[in-house]
Amino acid sequence: LLVLVRKFAKSPEEIVAFYLAHTAGINNWDLVDLSAPYVLGRFLCDRHDRSVLYDLAGSSNIWEQRIAIVSTLALIRDSQFDDTLKIAEAFLSTEHDLIMKATGWMLREVGKKDESVLSEFLEKYRTVMPRTMLRYAIERFSPERRRYFLTDFKTMENFLYPNGTDAIREELVRRYGKDGGIYFDRLLTFFVSQGHDTAIDAESLYLELLGR
Repeated sequence: LLVLVRKFAKSPEEIVAFYLAHTAGINNWDLVDLSAPYVLGRFLCDRHDRSVLYDLAGSSNIWEQRIAIVSTLALIRDSQFDDTLKIAEAFLSTEHDLIMKATGWMLREVGKKDESVLSEFLEKYRTVMPRTMLRYAIERFSPERRRYFLTDFKTMENFLYPNGTDAIREELVRRYGKDGGIYFDRLLTFFVSQGHDTAIDAESLYLELLGR
């Protein structure tokens, strides 16, 4: 793959065709990340037809999906954000940790070039984004901005009123499995030991949980 990267400038069409024909051999995250932006991404920078990115994004192969999003790093560096944002939107429902991380990483790169573009995307999708993707995307934000984007107002509204702490625990178990329930129980015990009325302080409890 590194040979393809080095030889790309001499025959880009041939290199890209070879690269796409052998994606089965690009089968871990470092191989994708070391090649995709510098082969496919570089190739697409000055081309209007980028349908190959969406074909890869729609693949059932996780590595082809990662190639799709990571290739856009070259476009981002050229201040072209549309394809990154469209593919990120398509990946909002992904269940693959490596796709969440790669997408969050690319969104963060968008923010380095234009924070307003990233902020607009996050405002639209932060309540439905996978938590891992969101955390990666906001790594460069200030603590206050990170806390703002991590506060899921829709979930708070839906689960706090009128359901209270029982529903919060159910939501944490749904998101994080058994560990979410254990953490909730420990924190709730702490709140009670400090004399808090859990019915009144459900919002404070929820915000504390979101910050972890």
